[in-house]
Amino acid sequence: MGALNLDDLAESLHAREAGDVSEFQRRARVLQSMWREEHGIQCGRHQGRSGTRLLGSRLPMPWAQESLENFLTEPGRGDARYLNDRSAFDVFLGCRTAAGGRAFIGIEVKYHENLVGTDGRHQARYDEVADRMGCFLDGREPLKSSPLQQIWRDHLLAGITRIVDGYADAVFAVLYPRDNPHVSAALNDYRKQLSNSNSFAAWTLEHMVSQLRDLSDASWIDLFSDRYLAFDKIDSRLSGTD
Repeated sequence: MGALNLDDLAESLHAREAGDVSEFQRRARVLQSMWREEHGIQCGRHQGRSGTRLLGSRLPMPWAQESLENFLTEPGRGDARYLNDRSAFDVFLGCRTAAGGRAFIGIEVKYHENLVGTDGRHQARYDEVADRMGCFLDGREPLKSSPLQQIWRDHLLAGITRIVDGYADAVFAVLYPRDNPHVSAALNDYRKQLSNSNSFAAWTLEHMVSQLRDLSDASWIDLFSDRYLAFDKIDSRLSGTD
């Protein structure tokens, strides 16, 4: 019998998705399925308009959820004062500036995504907000389509939220695995559209975990890393050494 390869492993773990276009995307899905297998968690089934899909479960961190502000926030979704669309952050962290002013970090998390999809309808409101933010170069056509469109719209959401709600400062940040080539390339292209990057940041999940470990010995940090970043477990499984 031949050696197990990544496609075989993905098939055995029900970790194949037709939309995956790179090895990293397949590895990311396999890692999630391996984690569920290790913890005895079964995938649920969801019947939607596009057919039946397997759904996993979130990492249980009740001790972290008691103290961390971690939620899908929808400031002004559909509100004309903001972007008048469905844009939202994955995580919203309220904080203070060095001078004591109100500030926030709006975070978009990209894990396995390739950022390629159907372009959303462009609105004149986006250009209005971009003009008020003053951090974009002229000629914004690359920002109006994938893979940059969602990054731009979330950045705009951070900018207009700061303006409308009277924050002293705000940053929009993208959090992603360092080996995701699609997100890494999109972020490099996005930076080229900025005249200044004071309100934009991109952080890898690996760097975030490293910083958290410097600040805390909470056990959920290792659990998080094991679930989302332990890609070496895939190599061990494929080589038969796990």
